Amino acid sequence: MDIKKDFKKLYDAYKKNIIKKSLIYSLLLSLTALFVTSLFFWIFNVKQFYIAFIGFAILEGILFSIFYYLNRPNETNFARELDALGLEQRVITMYEYKDDDSLMAKIQRTNAIEHMGKVDTKLLRFVLPTLFFSLLIAASILSVSASTVSILSATGVIKSGRETIKDIIPTEQKEYNVYYNARKGGYIRGELNQVVKEGEDATPVIAIAEHGYIFVSWSDGVRNPYRQDVNVDRTLELFVTFVTIDEYIEMLKDPGEPEVPEEPENAAWQMPKPDDESDEDGPKKYDSNSMIIDGETYYGESVYDEYLSEVIDALSQDSEMSSDTKKIINDYFDTIEK
Repeated sequence: MDIKKDFKKLYDAYKKNIIKKSLIYSLLLSLTALFVTSLFFWIFNVKQFYIAFIGFAILEGILFSIFYYLNRPNETNFARELDALGLEQRVITMYEYKDDDSLMAKIQRTNAIEHMGKVDTKLLRFVLPTLFFSLLIAASILSVSASTVSILSATGVIKSGRETIKDIIPTEQKEYNVYYNARKGGYIRGELNQVVKEGEDATPVIAIAEHGYIFVSWSDGVRNPYRQDVNVDRTLELFVTFVTIDEYIEMLKDPGEPEVPEEPENAAWQMPKPDDESDEDGPKKYDSNSMIIDGETYYGESVYDEYLSEVIDALSQDSEMSSDTKKIINDYFDTIEK
């Protein structure tokens, strides 16, 4: 007796059911994995969204193979499934006595084959349980939605999950105070007491010397009167020092003058230190205050006028720059003018 041949139509339907079950069960798990992966990619703004789809295809193939292997078709399981239909003939019994050549066994097998040949293959139709069907629909909707959001985020159409969460649930951002103070001999133009959020920039200020005084440096070593502290990560309290012209000349002549400390990284623009070359009997040709905005060009003689003319033209054409910023730039040129 060859059960596969004797019950060919039913056996083919039985094999199709196993394929359907394996495909659907593996699809449910693969869709769930696609949903989780796409959601992760969206939250952490992973640009390679296609990786989720490649993983989905690979996982579906692996899971289908596993489910099919665990439920692979065989004659014993086929016989049990037929008996589960509640038919009069006991196929499992007939299968167990397939090698029995007795007359009764042969008669039973003949009757069973004849009877089972009349059975409609629809009786073996695979019916998906309602709960499982609902889970499959939910997994499909969620995975498609998460994949779409992940693609839109990766292409810059919408914000990432982290950014969206920050918008919905604002987090407290640290704030720091930035104080600018002027000692005798000058003043500071700009906002003296500022409250700056961590990581953001302070507004620019400029130290302006009064008549008879010269700007020396800020208390943190910055030797440019104009400054803007960027990427603020702590409270700052800065003083600006001015000296009289006579005191400044003595400072240049005094060989014991202490070195000016290096400027911190959060200074928006750092001036180079004075040139070591100087005349034997006189002050150095120029110091760090004797520089134009680019930090490199000596502005003596006609160079200052050329730069000032260029800056005036640029400011007049810049409609986006605020009037306060323009005022600070003008004050800076007034400060360094010889």
